[in-house]
Amino acid sequence: MTREIHLEAKLGALVESLKRSAIEPKAEHLLADTIAQLRATLEAPMTVSPIRTVHHLACTGGTLISRFLAATPNARLLSEVDPLSTLAAGQFNPLDLALLYRNAHPTVKEQDQIAIFLAGLQVIHTRVHAQGERLILRDHSHSHFCTGPKVPERPTLKQIIAPYYTVLSVVTVRHPLDSYLSVLHNKFTHFTPHALENYAARYMAFLDAYADEKIVKYEDFITDHTTTMATLCDLLALPNSVDLQDIAPGISLTGDSGRSGIALELRKRREVSKEIQKMCESSTTYRDLCHRLDYAP
Repeated sequence: MTREIHLEAKLGALVESLKRSAIEPKAEHLLADTIAQLRATLEAPMTVSPIRTVHHLACTGGTLISRFLAATPNARLLSEVDPLSTLAAGQFNPLDLALLYRNAHPTVKEQDQIAIFLAGLQVIHTRVHAQGERLILRDHSHSHFCTGPKVPERPTLKQIIAPYYTVLSVVTVRHPLDSYLSVLHNKFTHFTPHALENYAARYMAFLDAYADEKIVKYEDFITDHTTTMATLCDLLALPNSVDLQDIAPGISLTGDSGRSGIALELRKRREVSKEIQKMCESSTTYRDLCHRLDYAP
């Protein structure tokens, strides 16, 4: 509505200016063309920029990939978003209205948390759109799929925002054994039991939730980031740039749990203990997961 009022006012001012001015005949058609263009703009539907969402589990190289996405021209990336996460409970955060409300009302309803999130997202999206930027939400999928005794039955980040916005999404993955070893190393075992079989089952649930999205491998990104970034930018309708590798190291994001540095090289696999080796051999879900993602178990 604000847009229509603004354009109508501008159009009216031009018409009044035309009436009051003694414009030379040769210039009249220029002003008439301007008025016609404004009228066409007024009558055309407003294009609202999409929201991009990136989904990955912890320790799968998501921070590195997200840095490159954040480095694309006019990108505005919000890192580790999940309005229904339980991991932040009780932490001091005076900026997080939803968290403060939940801490004050432990029985707060899920729909209230979603409503608070959507209200804030609307403000952000409107401002980002007005500034000609591109909004990217990096999902904190670990909160949903790798926290608690079981995967909760609740909407994903995309399911929460899709009814209100055009959403472009992509899933990024890493070899499940490498990510599992890193989860153990970083003590991100917010799920029980901590066995590989359970982790693989949760990974499967994550993939099922985003079964319609394209999958990009972390290993492909490392071995050929130029081609992989072109794929990501195409999927998310983002402008690509040859300068991303120079810009990305200067971008700081939450969730940087990986080994130090931003070097684009495959790291040596962490040590696999005899216990974990036995888990690999005995877990059918782990083997099925590797097969699904086209990794060697």
